[in-house]
Amino acid sequence: MNKIVLVLAFTLFSLSGLAQKRTQDNVRALKVAFLTTEMNLSSEQSEKFWPVYNKFTEERRQIIIKIRQLNKSKDNSDDDILEKQDDILELRQKELTLEKKYRDDFLKVISVKQYGSLKEAEKKFNQKLLEKLKENK
Repeated sequence: MNKIVLVLAFTLFSLSGLAQKRTQDNVRALKVAFLTTEMNLSSEQSEKFWPVYNKFTEERRQIIIKIRQLNKSKDNSDDDILEKQDDILELRQKELTLEKKYRDDFLKVISVKQYGSLKEAEKKFNQKLLEKLKENK
């Protein structure tokens, strides 16, 4: 059943055609279907997992935005460059700390094997998404 949902989700994604129609909500829905299938989440696990995952994703997204902003900033001096790199390293450390914190929260809801498959499924989803975007360009 879950595999059928996944196939249908990717078929709809493919048929949607134009990049303008692919909203963040569509991508999120595809990601939910994909991760749920790949992790083999039960209905009960899904109800508890997704709020935690969404909170984690939003916190991680904020850190990534800050890193991107720093990477785009212009540096005028060696001191500016070093300060920016220190800030980026600090943000990466915050991201790692965040992952460690949420790992414990995830493991209250899902098994260790499912947690391991979460990391792999996220990579696979991102690769598939990039492939689709390249195809449509």
